[in-house]
Amino acid sequence: MAAVTLCVSSASALQVVDGAVPYAISARIGEEIDRQEREYFGLFPGFGEFVEARTYKTPTEQVVVVAQRQSLGAAGDTTITMDQAAAAHLQRYIERFEALIRQDATLPWDTIYNLAKLPQLNLNSEERHAKIITADGREVSGELLFVSRDLLMMWLGNERFCWDSTGTLLRPIKPTEVQQIKIETGTSFWKGMGGGALLGIALGLTYMTKADTDDGTESDYHGSDYLVVSGLLGGIGFVGGALHGVWRGSEDRFDILSDMNRYAKHLAAMQKSAYFQIAPPEFRQYIQAREN
Repeated sequence: MAAVTLCVSSASALQVVDGAVPYAISARIGEEIDRQEREYFGLFPGFGEFVEARTYKTPTEQVVVVAQRQSLGAAGDTTITMDQAAAAHLQRYIERFEALIRQDATLPWDTIYNLAKLPQLNLNSEERHAKIITADGREVSGELLFVSRDLLMMWLGNERFCWDSTGTLLRPIKPTEVQQIKIETGTSFWKGMGGGALLGIALGLTYMTKADTDDGTESDYHGSDYLVVSGLLGGIGFVGGALHGVWRGSEDRFDILSDMNRYAKHLAAMQKSAYFQIAPPEFRQYIQAREN
């Protein structure tokens, strides 16, 4: 196992890492790790009252993390020292984070013990393709990554989101630029039909079971009675689900018309369809630019 040591110290960061220079474990987080980055990546899972952390490299090539924590009203530092191997695995964890979340990549977890733990991020398990018609009539198609009150983030690549390719494939769009947005839902005639049939059969079995046991006596119904009722409700569900699928279509359509009130009305539904519920660090520059 790679060497990772923890020590609690009340000394200042400069004393703790005397002779070291600022060092970025990954370009994604830089030399300073704030609360949002820590929450997104699940860094230092055993730390409570986290404020921020700074990373350094020593003359002996060790990597030192100095985490500022607020304890009992007084600031205190916790230092973490790791060798090159552990630092390299932590770097890979951060840079391949989304692939790890999707289980598209693996990592020897014992090498970053106490350094990181995959958080329970609320991500959509499937790609959500979206098509946005802008105010000037242009069409932008891609995966809907993130939606906030001030911004939509679209991914235009054929592969899944990759943080270091964002220069050309990440597209921020202001709500006032949106005329219409269509988001694939997967709902269709066939899915509606199957879902409706299963729901109807389940309701039929539930109803018959309850009716058969309400009086506390022996069973009043035979298997054929269960089949008839379940089949009847299943058939109704079959037809109803199919009609619902046709009516709903295979996508949700939101007419924004560059109107912030319309956008706010549909915001929750669009956020639910987005891939990320917590914005990756790369999105913050766009979000802050829109808010300022």
